[in-house]
Amino acid sequence: MNFSKFKRDFSYVFWTLGEQFAYLAIPRLILFPLAALIIGKNDFGIFSTAFSVTMIVGMQPQWGLAAGLLRFLSGYSVEDQKKLIGTSLKLSDKAIAFFILCGTIIALILGLVGLVPFEVIQCLVPLTLSLYPENQFLLLLTEARYKRDFKYRTLWVASRTLFSLLTGLIGAYLLGLSGLSWGILIGNSVAYLLLYKKNSDLYKTDYDNDMAILLKEVWLKITLAGILTVSIPHLNRVILSIFDSFESVSDFVAATSIAFLFLAPIQCFGILVMSLISSYRSIRDLSNKGKLYCLLMIAIGVIFIPVILLLCGKIIISGLYPDFGEKPYELLKIVMWIIPSGALISILNPFVLKFSSIRSIPIINTVTFIMTIIPSCIMIPSSGSQGAAYAMVIGNSAAAILYIGFIIRVFSKNVPFSYQGNDK
Repeated sequence: MNFSKFKRDFSYVFWTLGEQFAYLAIPRLILFPLAALIIGKNDFGIFSTAFSVTMIVGMQPQWGLAAGLLRFLSGYSVEDQKKLIGTSLKLSDKAIAFFILCGTIIALILGLVGLVPFEVIQCLVPLTLSLYPENQFLLLLTEARYKRDFKYRTLWVASRTLFSLLTGLIGAYLLGLSGLSWGILIGNSVAYLLLYKKNSDLYKTDYDNDMAILLKEVWLKITLAGILTVSIPHLNRVILSIFDSFESVSDFVAATSIAFLFLAPIQCFGILVMSLISSYRSIRDLSNKGKLYCLLMIAIGVIFIPVILLLCGKIIISGLYPDFGEKPYELLKIVMWIIPSGALISILNPFVLKFSSIRSIPIINTVTFIMTIIPSCIMIPSSGSQGAAYAMVIGNSAAAILYIGFIIRVFSKNVPFSYQGNDK
């Protein structure tokens, strides 16, 4: 057995898991439950609704560019790689600033004319402003994924999470609902400014128009596709707040947060796979051992994790949200079925993203969006949060079926990848 290779692989898994724990688990296990305890269930539902509105776009702008970087970096020299990253940062900087300006103005107008409750607006404005440091922060860390420097990336993500946790809870304790949102903005901004100072040289590289054109071809498609998928649970929360109540939103957030938390290890492995195959030029570069690892993780996600969640879910829900009653656990027993399909999606997505036509992801996500939102609009007005839960399961199942179809096509074609555009 090659001990040094085993040590390297273990390090990759350990630090990638650490990143996902910092990015997903700490907010769901600490920030959200403590915030709900401090500000109350109804106000937590208001915060979750505002949070969901911003997350409809959320991290997708940087992810679209990050996907382009991971797709194309292997085709450039070290010097040109820096220029490609710098070009992506400049593209993101302008786009996010414009979006935030428009989003803030629209939110204020909606609040002033009374179309949206003021309590939602006072959360929506700072959370919208927070999208700028969040997107730029994660985009700056894309180079670390390509270089497989997972320790560096994890430590920075953990620092950002801890800043937001500290300032968010202090804000909630001092100022309640609005203080929570402004505190999160402050924490994200501090982390971004520190990382910006360390990587300011990337902003000083020349803007390359040809590189920008190449990135834009991926950026728009992946960002729009990501918005369609990521927006699904968040749109469900918004629809719930309209047809039911903010307390129903809180119940739904509690249930889905636990389900996504249990899915996180599989998503983490999918992120690791994308980082590892980013330097591959062909699907043939994937070893038999790599294929076996992927199949093993799919089996764990489809069989093992749902069983564990079913056994432990009630204890976890009652421990994290003691004032919410039985409703979140009833919803958890429904949304837990997104885990098998989510496992398939997480493992297959990197291969489709890297080796399939770039149009594959928008097709999958558009169908997923339609297969979720239509059931949501039908079932939420009559069944409330249960309707939202069933709609999520339907949409995720449709996505998993599509990914299986596209991955069969990827492996059957088995052709080398061309970074200069093989997407038409």
